Amino acid sequence: MKACRLRFLELGPNRKNAFRFVENSEAMKNSEDDHYVSEKVYDALVAGCVPTYFGAPNILDYVPHRDAIIDVRALGGARRVAEEIARLAIADVAYAAKHAWRDRPSTWSEGFERLQAQTWHDGVGPFEK
Repeated sequence: MKACRLRFLELGPNRKNAFRFVENSEAMKNSEDDHYVSEKVYDALVAGCVPTYFGAPNILDYVPHRDAIIDVRALGGARRVAEEIARLAIADVAYAAKHAWRDRPSTWSEGFERLQAQTWHDGVGPFEK
């Protein structure tokens, strides 16, 4: 895996297409309020990235699996986040583990399943069971 990070500013509807060229992306919020999760984390997940996330403390209620993201808060700061990104960049097995949830819908969080059912018609979204 190549260590790639790209910050998307004002890319509008083309943002999802840009994610296709990176394996790790930032999904930082300017708020730390519970339940305030924007499209940034989902754009990255849909595009196949592992988002580095900082924002809602209860983010695990809204993502498919705890391993789907690099959680800045859980790692305890920038140094540990940088070490994790570097580790994933050279350890293919560890990087693949960050995507294992994609093939195991039975491991998805209840909150993510509920969100997908509410968001997509007939419960079908970008992540199908």
